[in-house]
Amino acid sequence: MNQSTLKGGRLKFFFLLFAFILVQNVHSQVSVNATAGTISASYLNVNDAFAAINAGTHQGSIQIFVNASTTEPAVPVALLASGQGSSVYSDILIKPTAVVTVASTPTATNSSVFLLDGADNVIIDGSISNGGTTRDMTIQNLAANTLTYQSVIRFIARTTLGLGVTDVMIKNCIIVGSTAGNTGYSGSTMTTSYGILASGATATSTYTTAGGDYDNITIDNNEVTNCYIGIAISGTTAPNTADNNIITNNLVGSATTAVSCGLRGIYINQNVGTVISLNKIQNIAANTSISPAAIEVAGTASSACQVRRNEIDKVESISTVVGERMELTV
Repeated sequence: MNQSTLKGGRLKFFFLLFAFILVQNVHSQVSVNATAGTISASYLNVNDAFAAINAGTHQGSIQIFVNASTTEPAVPVALLASGQGSSVYSDILIKPTAVVTVASTPTATNSSVFLLDGADNVIIDGSISNGGTTRDMTIQNLAANTLTYQSVIRFIARTTLGLGVTDVMIKNCIIVGSTAGNTGYSGSTMTTSYGILASGATATSTYTTAGGDYDNITIDNNEVTNCYIGIAISGTTAPNTADNNIITNNLVGSATTAVSCGLRGIYINQNVGTVISLNKIQNIAANTSISPAAIEVAGTASSACQVRRNEIDKVESISTVVGERMELTV
């Protein structure tokens, strides 16, 4: 074999090896791009990427791309606020590049798929297209329907540390909880199953537990099913009310009652200036003597909130229909 043939063979081998590595990186489940620290890396799931961000591996403006369906850990990695520990970032975007399911199967109470602990400037956008509105990413909690305090996406604001949750957006996602709970249809009596929950300062907080400084949170164009409480944001009294949040264009509940939502479709507590508009809420059912509701605004500190142009299709308690299809404008 002459030298030119040998050299050509080696070049071909290294080219094929490089192409293989490149393809493997492109098609890894999760890829991360950052403007500082380690510029790019691949991970098995989103929570692994969170751990790397917390460790300061990726810094600056960070993009997390979900390229294939992932299995998230049973115990979530809390995404910490920038400046906590070693984390240093200006903003984080989580976005799919294909139709994917991001799911975890918790085996203990007080779990979620994603947990944002004081994290600000985070966007979870479930549409493949930039500026798109398709719901291409499903985020699902697969815990047994007997496990308490299960959420799909959970925010925690720790006012004692001066850590609120500000400027966060969740859009274009399919949010599937662990159980519709105590509806009389789901086969479960659970009352602590949540879709998107912002409340309290501990993992055991309920949807009514006062939190603090959940501000400028936008929840837009998501489908939320199979949870006792669909979407909840609970602030506390001044100066830690939940301010200027937007809950809009969401589909909450399901035409299939067994996987719909139970006690509340949308709940806000101690909110100021929050807007709830253009949502469709259907088949809310509670198998208890307490009153279910499609939308509830609670708390003595709540003010200047707007509830307008929401469509409500059946609210039911112990098989007694208390509300049929309507458009609610306040």
